Parts: sequence; C-alpha cells; structure tokens
Amino acid sequence: MNFVDCHCHLTDSRWEESLFKKISEAQDFGIDFFMQGGIDLSEWQRQVELEKEFPLQIGFCFGLHPCQIVSLDSTECNGQLDHLARWVPQALALGELGLDFRSAYGGESSGIRDLQMDIFSQQLEIARWSHKPVILHIVHAHPEALGVLDLYFPWEARSMEFPREQGMIHSFNGGWELAQEYLRRGFLISVGAAILYSKNRKLYQTLQNLPLEKLLIESDAPDQPPPKLQGKLNNSLTVIDVAEAIGHIRGLTTKEVLTIVATNFKRLMKLK
Repeated sequence: MNFVDCHCHLTDSRWEESLFKKISEAQDFGIDFFMQGGIDLSEWQRQVELEKEFPLQIGFCFGLHPCQIVSLDSTECNGQLDHLARWVPQALALGELGLDFRSAYGGESSGIRDLQMDIFSQQLEIARWSHKPVILHIVHAHPEALGVLDLYFPWEARSMEFPREQGMIHSFNGGWELAQEYLRRGFLISVGAAILYSKNRKLYQTLQNLPLEKLLIESDAPDQPPPKLQGKLNNSLTVIDVAEAIGHIRGLTTKEVLTIVATNFKRLMKLK
C-alpha cells in the first residue's frame, strides 16, 4: 500500500463508464487503496463485486447509513442489521453509520430521530463484539452522537490522553473543541475537500492543533467536490490536494502527509 483514500464510494451508480478511468488516474499518483463507505445491503454486495475487479485495493466497509433510514421502517432496518451481523467478519470496518438530523433525512421527525438513534446503537454493539473500527457519519447531531458513544466506550478510557482507537469521524468539518471530544473517545479525524475552501477557519484551526497520528484524509467521492470540481463528480485525486493544503498548515510536504495518513490508516484497520 502506498497512499490511501480513507473514505469514498466507488460503487455509486453515478460513475458509470468513468469509474475504471478514475481509479487508474488515482493509481498513477500512488493512491492504490480505496476504503469504501457502506450504505445498505445491496451496496455491500457491489463492494464485493468491485473488489473482484481490483483485488487487494478495495477496503470493505459495511453499514446502514443514517440517510437510508428515512426510506425504511424499523422492521426493514433490523432485517438489514441481521445481514450486517453475518457480513461483518469480511469487513475491515463498520460504516458508514451514525446520525444525520438534517430535515431532508427526517431530522425534524422525532420518530425518525429515534429510529436513527436505535440503529446507531445497534451497529455500535455489532462493532463492539466483532472488534471492528467504525466509520461515523454525524451531521447536525454531535451532542446526541457523543451521548450514545459514551454508552459504548468506558469512562475510564477518557482519563487517558488518547484511549484505544475506535474508528474515524468521516468528513470532519468542525472546530478544535469538537475534534477533542472525539479524540477523547478514541476516534481519528478524517478530513476532505472542506479544507480547500478558504473561509473554513474552524477546520483550519483544528488542523493546526490535531496530532498528526490522529489524521486521516478522504475524498468522499463522488460527493463533496473541491472548488475546482464544483458541478462535477469528485474523485480520489482530491486527497492529493487535501494533503498539500494540510502540508502548508503543518510545514510538511504533500508526500509526508500522505505517508503519515497511510500509516495511521493501517494502524486503525490493523493492516500490515
């Protein structure tokens, strides 16, 4: 493994015929491992099929995304979690899972919020007994997410400066104070194209302070494009631009940042 896109969605149907070209372009720049973000049962199967085309380059990550829950009832959600419990041994991690309380995903409905909280908790329980790291998607729900995490990660662990690593916060876009809350609970911070927008001062401050051993970088392709790709599909080459921006902040070269991230990723995922 050279460099890593720590979170992307290569199974997204929007790629169509351009997927192989985009993977090849990323490989030309040394990005040769692509950690996926799980959405639902049908998407987990697409990950397995994609890995057949790119052996040893696709990282399985299976989870029920909070934004999928708005279109499912509790029985359907629990049916998917039954499958997840059986699929989890072949995954590197569970996710992406978490809470998204935006109105577009039912966040204004107490019933949907409660269902999201329940499914979030159940997936954390699967992660706990399977000893898998988790990839968290948290939007407009950080206080609630931190409260749920406190039920699953022991209080005594947070007396340590850095407790045992539990997973990563995907697409982090917050300030240093919030980042520290997740660090105290054993999570690495994964950053994407948000740092390439000049007005993002909170994230800039976070990256000034974040211990480098707690840093990951992702594209979230095909979503969350950088400024130069507005109106287009994002791709894994974005991690190069993100690494360059972080390098400017921390006084490192782009390659040094990418190497640090690859080391952090392998440690979190227990890869050699």
